[in-house]
Amino acid sequence: MEVVGISSGIIEAKELNHINASLAKWDLSAVEGEALFIGSMHSKYAHVKIKMYAPSDDSSRIIWNVPETELPLEFRGTITKGLEFFLGYLAGIKGQSISLAFEINDGSYHPVDSNLLGFNLVTTRAIIDCFDPDYSKFDAQRIFRKTSFRGHDAGL
Repeated sequence: MEVVGISSGIIEAKELNHINASLAKWDLSAVEGEALFIGSMHSKYAHVKIKMYAPSDDSSRIIWNVPETELPLEFRGTITKGLEFFLGYLAGIKGQSISLAFEINDGSYHPVDSNLLGFNLVTTRAIIDCFDPDYSKFDAQRIFRKTSFRGHDAGL
């Protein structure tokens, strides 16, 4: 016998449960959400802003409106996995296949303090923010921008 461990593609999927009723009623019109995560001791920094809606055709896609310098490929892959998970989750709630366009309209990372776990967390929270803006506190003043970094923590 062989035993292989598995894990969920998006760590905080259980948090989506409290927006199930909103998801069931959602008419797929445009919604926007933004989330920022800063772990203890400023670890796991992640920030993303998404807009999602039914596309004009029947093709799901991600539109990256953020340059790679602000959101590198390694973190984009984690965001993509989270959004793919959400598509399946939403299809389960609605009982039918769903196509969505996701626009990533803002995002940031910290060159030292960001990691994949942070982007798993923030992707879930940005989705939730689309339907429940009071779920987590968003403080735009804590967003790290590389252009503002001057050898200190830039407000983190």
